Amino acid sequence: MPKGIKGFKKDHKHSQAKKLKPYVVSSLSLGSREGACLVFAYSIKEAKKLGYPIINDWFDIEWIDCGVAWLKNKDWLFEEKRKDEPHVIENPKVCELCGVWGNEPFDDHICMDCEERITQGVF
Repeated sequence: MPKGIKGFKKDHKHSQAKKLKPYVVSSLSLGSREGACLVFAYSIKEAKKLGYPIINDWFDIEWIDCGVAWLKNKDWLFEEKRKDEPHVIENPKVCELCGVWGNEPFDDHICMDCEERITQGVF
């Protein structure tokens, strides 16, 4: 095999740099509304390893009760990212009306879901 092709395979493998992804980590039995942390990690497995100690400290849960979900297509969460390596955000910014984090922000204090409810007269 020519050197160029061999080198391409090696370089191609290393050029597929992993990207941090946002995950929500919470207790499966209690649900994320009771408390959840935001974790930036390369995989769901890594997110659980990082988030479990926080959730366990809050709720004293077993490993099996710790749930993780990838927050796909929620690019606004990267505003919470504090470093370019895996880490946990225990207290992400929340909506002042519903108290939930993770929903698309409308402005600095209210999420899009609450803004929609306000315009529909639900709030």
